[in-house]
Order: sequence, then C-alpha cells, then structure tokens
Amino acid sequence: MEIDIDRFSRQLAAYGFESMRNLASMTVLSIGLGGLGLETVKNLILSGPKKVVVYDNSPIVFEDLSACFCFSEENIGQKKSLVAVKYLKELHPFANVSAYDGELDENYIQLFTLVFASGIKLSEKIRINELCRKSTPQIGFIFSENYGVTGVGFVDFGDNFICNDPYENRQSLIQISSVSKESEAIVTCLSQHFLETGDCVTFKNVQGMTELNSFESVKVTVVNDFSFSIIDTSNFNIYETGGTVQKIVKPLNLKFDSLKDSLNNPRISYIYPDPTKPNRNIQIHLAFRAVAEFEELNDRLPELLNEQDSESCFNIAQQMNLKNSGEFYVDTVDKELVSKTAKYSKSQISPFASIWGGIMSQEILKHTGKYRPAQQWIYLDFLDIIGPDPIIYESRDKSQALILGEKANKILNSKEVFLIGAGATGCELLKQIVLMGVKKIIITDDDQIEISNLSRQFLYRQNDRGKNKSITAGSAAKKFNKNVEIISKTSRVSKDNLKEFDEIFWNTIDFTILAVDNFSARIFIDDLCVQHEKPIFECGTSGIRGSSTVVLPHQTISYNDIPQQVKEAPAACTLKSFPYTIGHCAQWSRNEFEFILNSSVSELNNFAKDIEEYKNTIVSLDYYSAIEKLDCLSMGIELALCKNEQDIVNFVASRFEELFFYRIEDIIRNFPPDYTTSKGAKFWVSPKRIPTAMPIDFNNQLCLDFIKSGYKLIAEILGMEKIIDITKMLNYYSGIRANSHSLIITEDEEINNNAMGDVSIYIEHVIARGQNVDKGKMIKTIDFDKDCNDHIDFVVACTNCRARNYFIAEGTWFDIKIIAGNIAPAISTTTSVITGLLGIEICRIGLSDNYENYRNSMINLIEPLIKFSIPMDTLHYYDDEKFYYRPEGFSKWSKLRYKSPLTLKVLEEDFRLNFFAELQYLVVDDYCLFLKEIIEDDKQMLIEELFMKNYNFLNIDRAMVILVSALDIETKKIVKTPPILYSLE
Repeated sequence: MEIDIDRFSRQLAAYGFESMRNLASMTVLSIGLGGLGLETVKNLILSGPKKVVVYDNSPIVFEDLSACFCFSEENIGQKKSLVAVKYLKELHPFANVSAYDGELDENYIQLFTLVFASGIKLSEKIRINELCRKSTPQIGFIFSENYGVTGVGFVDFGDNFICNDPYENRQSLIQISSVSKESEAIVTCLSQHFLETGDCVTFKNVQGMTELNSFESVKVTVVNDFSFSIIDTSNFNIYETGGTVQKIVKPLNLKFDSLKDSLNNPRISYIYPDPTKPNRNIQIHLAFRAVAEFEELNDRLPELLNEQDSESCFNIAQQMNLKNSGEFYVDTVDKELVSKTAKYSKSQISPFASIWGGIMSQEILKHTGKYRPAQQWIYLDFLDIIGPDPIIYESRDKSQALILGEKANKILNSKEVFLIGAGATGCELLKQIVLMGVKKIIITDDDQIEISNLSRQFLYRQNDRGKNKSITAGSAAKKFNKNVEIISKTSRVSKDNLKEFDEIFWNTIDFTILAVDNFSARIFIDDLCVQHEKPIFECGTSGIRGSSTVVLPHQTISYNDIPQQVKEAPAACTLKSFPYTIGHCAQWSRNEFEFILNSSVSELNNFAKDIEEYKNTIVSLDYYSAIEKLDCLSMGIELALCKNEQDIVNFVASRFEELFFYRIEDIIRNFPPDYTTSKGAKFWVSPKRIPTAMPIDFNNQLCLDFIKSGYKLIAEILGMEKIIDITKMLNYYSGIRANSHSLIITEDEEINNNAMGDVSIYIEHVIARGQNVDKGKMIKTIDFDKDCNDHIDFVVACTNCRARNYFIAEGTWFDIKIIAGNIAPAISTTTSVITGLLGIEICRIGLSDNYENYRNSMINLIEPLIKFSIPMDTLHYYDDEKFYYRPEGFSKWSKLRYKSPLTLKVLEEDFRLNFFAELQYLVVDDYCLFLKEIIEDDKQMLIEELFMKNYNFLNIDRAMVILVSALDIETKKIVKTPPILYSLE
C-alpha cells in the first residue's frame, strides 16, 4: 500500500515503512466517546489507519465538556457518535471514518482487526473480548477506563501474537572501526553499539576481512559499549577498513490471557511511576473492579460524591480481596483510593484523558508488530490533585470544578497564559488549557502549516497549508470553549521582537507554556521568564520518548540549568575529505546544496554592489577565507553566465565531474594508499576510507539523477524551463574541468595561511569573469526545505554519489531525507501523553505554591514507562575560593532593582556601600561600558543616557537588564551579584 511520505515523514521516522503499511490496512472499532475515547480515536485517525468506526449511543452531558474537545453546551443531550464523527472525519481526509449505532454482534465485530472499548460495562467488555478471541484470525482487543483521575488499561492480542520489531532500534547500522584476527575476534565500533550478549548481527561492506560479509548471522558477546567479541577470524584475511554491523531483530511470539481470565489474576509488567506507593497497581485494580461491579449491580456508575455508593464500592473491594490469594492479595485495601475512585467515577478532565488516550492509541498501533505491547494491565492515578472543596454545578467545567475543587477551579479560570509554539505539543496544550477554562491565552508562532504537520498537529486541516499556525490554531481552539479569550500573534519570541514582548506584556502574564522544539529558542525564552519571574511549563518529544519540566520562580532551577546532550558535529576534514558514514555524505550534500543555490548567489550580489570594495575585502582576508569566498563568487558567476537550458546541463554535468571525479583524484594523488604522516604512521587507517574516482557516465542512473535534479533546481533560480529532455542535451556535453581551488583539509588546525600562496591571480581571474555577467540579471536564492521533494532529490543523488566514492553503503531516499533534513521522529501518541502529564501539573496551580508538590516527567511508550521526579531546588550562591557572592545566598532568580533617574556615580557609591565592591563595567545586551574609560563628568549622567551616548542605536525600552562586573575593594577578588533590573518608568 502506498504511504503518503509527505504527510507521514515524521511518523515514518519512528515506525518505518513496514509498520506503516500494516497500519494502513488496519480497521478499528472504537467503542465509547468520553474524553478518553475521543483522545484515543483522535490519535489513531491522525496516524493513518485504513478504517475507524466509532460507537457511542449515549447522550452528551455536562460532565463530558471538561475533557471532550469537540462537544459544546449546544450539544447537550445529542448522541455522542453523531456529533464526534463530524469532527473526527476532518482529521484525516483520506481515512475512512464513520459512526455506527447498531448491534455489536459477532458478525459485526469480525469486520475489524482490533476493537477498543471504554465507557461500557465490564460484562460487555468480556463479551466483546470473547468474540475477538473466537475469531480467526484473532482480533486485537484493548479497553481502558478513566474514573475521575484513576485509570486502568488492558491489552489482549490473542494466544499467538507475533511482534516483529519489539524494541527501540536506537542505531540500526553501526560503523566498524576495527576487527582483530584471532580465535575470539574483537570488533570495535565507531559509536556505541547498544547490543547485548547473545544478540545476532550481520556484517556488510567490510574490506579486507571480506569473509565476514558472507555470514547470515553472527552471535556477539559484549565487551563494552563500543566493542564486542565474535567468532574465530584467525584464518580470515586481515581487516582493512569500512564495514557496518546490524543487529538481527528477532520477532517475539506473545501469548495473552483473556479479560475474563485476567480479572482475578492480572498480568502486570507495568511499573507504577511512584515508587513510594507499593502495591499501587493492585490497589487500583481492586478499585476498578469494585466500581465496575457496582455498575453491574446497579446499572449505573456511583453518583458524584455519594458517600453511600463509595462505601458500597469499598465493601465490594474488600470482599474481592478476601477471595484472592498470591500476588493479587493486599493486607489492607486502600479505602481512600477506592472511595475517591468511586466518588469521581463519572467525572473526567482533559489532561488525564490526554494521557490515557496517548497510551491506549500507542497500544493499538503496536498491533502492527512495531514495539512490544503491554502485558497486560496498566494503571495510573492522580488522586493528589483532588481538591478539598468539590462543588457540583451544571456548567461546562463541571468535572474540573468537582475534581480540583471550587477554589482551584476559580484560580485556573482567572489565569492569563502565554503559549509559545503552535506545533504538535502547542496544539495539544492549547486544547487542554482552553478546556480548563483559563481566562486568556496569548499564543504565538511565526511558522506556517505544512503537510508534514497534519499527522500530529490536530488543529490543522488539508486546506490550512501555508497559513500561520498560531492564527489557525487559535481559531480552531476557540470552538472548544467560547468563554476563553484567545489572542494569536505571529512574531517569534526573539531579541528582534522585544518591543512587542516588553515589560508591560510580561506583567499581564501569569505563566508561560513552552512548546517549541528549537533548543536556542528555549534557552532565550527561559532567560526572559527568569528575568520577568514567570513560571514555565515545558515539554518535548523525540519519537516514542518525551519529557516535561516545571519551573517555578525562586523555587526551582530553570530550563537552562538542566544539562543538555549536544550532538557533536563531525570535523570539517571528515566532511570535506574523509567521510565514513552516510550521515557525513548527507551533510556534505546539504552543504553543496546551500553552496550552489544560496551562498554563491548571495556572494555574487555582494560582488555586484561594489566590485572595488569587494576586492579590498578579499585581499584583507587570510588565504583560506579568501579562497572560500572566491570559490563561492566563482560559482555564482558561472550560474549567472548560463544563457539557456544547454548551459545549465553543461554546468551540472561539469559539477558532477568536479565533485566526484577530479576532487577524488586530487585526494588520491595527495594521499596515495601507502602515504604516511610526518611521524611515520599510516595515513589511511580506520575510520578513513580510500576513495575511488567516479567518471561521468550517462548510462549510470546515479549520475543521471544528479544531473536531472540539479538541472531542475538551477533552472528554477534562473527562471528557465524546468522540464526538458536532458538526455538529448547530454550528447552535447564535452567535459569541462572546472577551475578548482578547493583545499583538501586533513585536520582543522593544519591550515597554514602563510604557506598557501598569493590569491591575487585568482582574484583577477574571477573578477574578469564576472565582468561578463549581465548587470540586470536577477537570480533568486533557494533555502533548503526538507519537505520539498525537488530539494531532497538533489541531496539524495549527491549523497549516494559521494557514498559510492568512499565505499559507503548508499542510503534510501527517505533515510537521506531524514538525515539531511535533521528530521526528528514525531508521533501523536507521545505528544498526547507528555502534554497530558504537563497539563496535570498546570492543574496544580490552584492547589499548591510549593514546588515539592509538582512533578517533572519522562516517558517511554515502548514499555510503556512513566517516571516522575520532583523539580530540583534552585541553586543559591555562597562565597568560595574564586568569587564573593553579594548579597550572599542569592539565586539566578534574584535581581538588584533600581529606578531611573539614577546616575552612574550614585550606582558606584551604592555598590561600595552595600556590597563593598568597585564596579568595573556594565553590560546591556552586547553593549559594554568600561567605567575606567568614562570621564568623571559623564558619571553624573543617567545610566540610560550613558548607554545612548556610547551606543546611539541601542534599543532601550521601559526597563534595562544590566549585568555587572565588580571587584572587592580590598582584596580585588571578583564579586558576583544578581543582574540589575533598571526601571525607566
């Protein structure tokens, strides 16, 4: 089945093509459309199944509105399935989504590959589960229930379910560094291998010890994170270079118990997130069984806050516990848990529904054979967010007011929120805080909607492509709760837009929700929130994993204090001359794209503005920088000199020869196979690979792909015909050796500027060539777009040509798109869970000011695994050997507050008096005032006037944040202080 790569590229990066094809043939019956059911089916439809049928004949009630995003007050009394299906159909125009209200008999159930159930009696679940198990092949069955903020889930994929790809494949192809020649050979890898003893692997493209390539399977014994031992290689050839190793994934054959058999002896592999609550899984199971049994006996759930009904449930739980033995028995039934589960069983809130909808939809997707399904029960509760003052009234936030309590609900209703980012996490969080009924939401995002967003950013539709995200998201979310004011901005929160996000703006905000995936943006926004002392609720995802963080002013560390894993970029010499992975080739090709289609044109434009000034600039540069700019200019000139389509074909064909033949020959000539370094060591040792030059050959499909894709892009920037018969034009190409001055870099630090020679001849040659360019000719630049197939076609062809040069396994079109586009795997299920967990923390705003009552979260939905941790206390600074800290014990949240009018002289005196320190310099943004350079008369000027005098372009608004450097008056030891917040009003 054909997969829409443009739409599902991020999801494909997580699941792979085989699982996506299985998903595209999946048919699902989803029973129950409360908050949990809606969230589950929403995530499922976004993921791209073949068919989804929803079933729920019950009427919409007020309790639904706190969690059911597509229901409103106007829908009260209407059938859930008929209202929901209209919205759900819009999520994926190519999915078959419909509603059903007939009998759920055996004939109908057999039409599906999986059934998901919620909101129906336990006896009905058992009946449907038995029908699923009776079918041939067996039909997958999953159910979940949310009773207030207590939840359970159950998975049954039958007696013989085959999970083809059970584990997260963190690195599929591992590059080899060396293989020893001995009885128990040691394989050393260039990166962590993530293998376990007993795993089986295959070898490919090993040079020298080629015997390894012929083995279908080799068992490994782990030595350390980078090495493992294998078979006897003592009679094999000596290992030379190259090669990859790949783990052979063994399918798992899994057996599941039926729901009926599992009720009294549940299989629980799930680890409850809070280790301080032993037996919590069993206690929740008892509470669920008790409420379910009460529903069977009374044909209804326990009434809200009803003491008699909750006492009945507790008695049922005790009786069930007494009948059990073994692991399912507890010494004492948790009365509070059972009571609260019963009292709030008819209520539901958006964050909890979001969590469970994400977990359950991920379990549904595991029926494709990707990732090991849960076996078989999952439990989670947040009883600690139940407030002390529940209130019942008929309104859209009935459930929320009941669970959080009247006071906490009113506090939430009064909050003004700044939501930054309207991507996947932004859409989910916007939905949640709208359903929470906050007073006002300001959302900002400068990005436009793309087709790749539609598989997980549920507020956007097919016809929204090209529209601004925050405007579109705000408009869509407003329909969920008309009482919430939503203001959409289109500006990025950046240094350039601080006038828009100024002191007055921040003073109106109660807390910030950070939903951006850009690391530098998070750092900048975190600094702003620390400056303005605003709480931050932040979360992010990476494929099947996610995390959330709570930052509270003066109590916790901020986002910037959390250690971040920064991916180390490959060295320049590796990319330019000695690649050894397909990733290196893809990055090099991405650079080539930028060089030809962007940098060279920009350089030509700079040259055309003022040739003499440009020439003077070049002469002032070091050799390497000068050659780099001249190469860039020369490329732009050659582009501009293309007069027709034949010229473009010649240009691209010439570029092929330059990159993949002549430059490679230059490398081999400079570093022949027997080359040794100045210290006598062999030069060509792993991971370096000796390349081979690839001559231009129009019968070589890879060569043709490069020329055709390159032609199309250059024709675009020159405004010429993009679709022509290139094959015919290639007959007129005679072969042109481009005039290359590119350097072969062996190590970054080995560039000797003095030994590189004079560039004057090259300058004159390029300038003379540039005189032939039509002065009025306009050439546009192209920015690389990872979701533009024309761009990817060129990068793929370029990457695989480079890989063929260096005997590196060539990549698929999609794999190279992921690498070159730096595309992170992203799926709706993970987003749903992690935003729900963050939403629970937002609910705590009205319940507690103490950071110890909040939780950070980490999730891995393969297990599924959820881990909680208390946010870390903020750091306080005290005098040490290097620095004095004044006032002692301050934190990053502290500030020295001053108001205008204030002269520099007064500030100096204040520091001497209060901090026993002598000011050295003041910094605002990138502007610095050294006090020793300021004459005494100027010290009588106001601080803002001094900065204006020295930097007349300085952007001074209502307040200035001033960083201070000072020394102790006596010891001259550095004195650290909080920044100065200098108010101009």
